[in-house]
Amino acid sequence: MLWGRQHGVIVDGLPPRRADFQHFADWQPSNDVVLLCTKCYDNAAVLSRLPGDGILLPIQNGFDAQLENRGHSLEGIASFVSECEPHRTRTRITRRGGLHLGLRVS
Repeated sequence: MLWGRQHGVIVDGLPPRRADFQHFADWQPSNDVVLLCTKCYDNAAVLSRLPGDGILLPIQNGFDAQLENRGHSLEGIASFVSECEPHRTRTRITRRGGLHLGLRVS
């Protein structure tokens, strides 16, 4: 977390971007949109903290039945692949693609 606070978020080839880093234990969701970009096996911990009426936008590469009960109307998927450095907020794109956002189709 210290590295991220000092260097920001870095995608190779782009300028660093500053970001607010918090330990998950200290995180409380705001009333804004929550982008759910975790691995599906970590969803339960995040979802347990979200208010039932909050706006959720999952961007994941798997299916999680827990999300079906949330009634969210938006979803996304990333068609690129990246490789992150351990203990760093730096990544490099290993397969180009895009971030696709849209309405959830039932």
